[in-house]
Amino acid sequence: MRLSICLLLCLLCKGAQAQPTYLLHQPYAAKYLYLDSLWEMKCFKSVTEVDDSMPKLEKWAMANNDPELAYKLRLFRHWIRVFLKSGKRDDEFEKAIEELLAAAIKNNMNYLMADINQALGDYYWNIRNKYGFSLEYYIAAYHIYSKFSPDEFPGKRQYLYSLGNLYYGYEDFTNAIKYLSEALSTKSYNEKWLCPLNNTLGLCYMKLKNYDSAKFYFNGIYNYALKTNDTLWISISTGNIGVSYFFQGRYSEAVPLLEKDIELSSSHQMARNAANSSYVLAEIYCKEGKPALAEQILLKAISNVENKKFWPDYLLASHLYGQLHIAYEAMGDYKRSSAYADSALHMKDSLTSKNDALSLARSQEKVDFSQHQLEVSELNGQKKIQELISYCLTGGIIALCFIGILFINKQKIKNRVLANEKKMAEAERDNAARQLTDFTQHIQEKTMLIEQFAGEIERYKKIEESDVDNETLIKLQQSTILTDEQWEDFRILFEKVHKGFFKRVKDKMPDLTPGEIRFVALSKLKLTPKEMSSILGISSSTIRNYRLRLRRKLGLMEDASIEDIADAI
Repeated sequence: MRLSICLLLCLLCKGAQAQPTYLLHQPYAAKYLYLDSLWEMKCFKSVTEVDDSMPKLEKWAMANNDPELAYKLRLFRHWIRVFLKSGKRDDEFEKAIEELLAAAIKNNMNYLMADINQALGDYYWNIRNKYGFSLEYYIAAYHIYSKFSPDEFPGKRQYLYSLGNLYYGYEDFTNAIKYLSEALSTKSYNEKWLCPLNNTLGLCYMKLKNYDSAKFYFNGIYNYALKTNDTLWISISTGNIGVSYFFQGRYSEAVPLLEKDIELSSSHQMARNAANSSYVLAEIYCKEGKPALAEQILLKAISNVENKKFWPDYLLASHLYGQLHIAYEAMGDYKRSSAYADSALHMKDSLTSKNDALSLARSQEKVDFSQHQLEVSELNGQKKIQELISYCLTGGIIALCFIGILFINKQKIKNRVLANEKKMAEAERDNAARQLTDFTQHIQEKTMLIEQFAGEIERYKKIEESDVDNETLIKLQQSTILTDEQWEDFRILFEKVHKGFFKRVKDKMPDLTPGEIRFVALSKLKLTPKEMSSILGISSSTIRNYRLRLRRKLGLMEDASIEDIADAI
């Protein structure tokens, strides 16, 4: 199968008219492997070449009644166009992929749905640097492909690695280990992810100070790299084992490994990796009373990184400069020691500012993602409002039915034998108390839902060219949760729990208005002013006025509470 794919790829790379008839109506795994190989061979060199060949293949697949292949080709086309554009934001890509996802959902194409969510996760991670968006899409993809075997879905290990790696970036090492371990135990058609998987797992355990587990994974990389003569991964694994020994205080074992890593990293032009091992080795030299050796390797490391594009790396620079400060101090060169101490402090300040900026960016990212979700659901907004209104009406009817049932039960209880009347009355009171609590909570939940929708619509009003219906706004803003009829039903239910309450209120406070009496009753239920205003259909300022008038009428001291008065009635 692999040979057939390669032959088809050669045809496609040489001429845009080649049609992979082998893939028509084949399992999704074959289509995935075909396009993955196409990506690995880097067949396309320009956007023009992609646009000339891929749409024709999509039409050909659709004409041959294989929409899954057509959609997979379309996903690949948009994905490769983004990277050929040097990884810049592409609004066309976002729109096209969202439409493609909707089509996959409509046609119940689960494999394709997983691939599309993963592609969106990769896009927001690698192109937009919006890691919150990326994580949401990665998790959505995981919930789909986790149900498939690797034979059904060949990209499973790679996708699990991406999810675990993102958690590692968030320093959520527990979740990172969970998904990376699952990836490692997943069969893969491509071993290129084996070393990165083991390396990130080892780093997770090293961050958690579980050095034995970390060494296990680093040794696995080292042995595999020796067999395949992969000097790059020999260097990386050697350095990580050396760092692990350093953290355990096993300096004599760490030194030769770190020296070897510095040598191999330098030969591979990996200046950052060599510099990381250099400052760890320099710290060991300082601890062993060899500051001159520490100075030598630190200055060499700095000279190698200063001309690189990634410089200044604030964290790495703070380590290098800080270790030079220690080395010069040990050598008695206090002038240079002080200078590098200042440089290290400056780098730490810059790192703090950068981290603060990243925290702010991530906070903004959460806001952007919430806005994105609102935009996606905007088309169904009116429908949801209608459903909410329907739920409210249904809930009101159900509540009235409950009240009616309670009333009927009460009449039946009165006709029963006198010996059982007290027992049944107590049962009814307890049931009424639960119903009152449920009723109140039901009202509160509806209030919160309507307030949430009102807030969303207020935000929509601020968006340019918004098509939100103003009449709907007015209806929502004028809505009340509890009408006069509902209040009467509510009062009856209230009296079942707190018998004679309203009579006692009138006896003790005869000057209260009906509205103030309602306020006292709701105070007894421990409702907030905001919930009271929604229930009574009045403004928050009116609630405050009720509270002020009651305090004056009752002559309450500043430390006295109306809720305490209501509880005492």
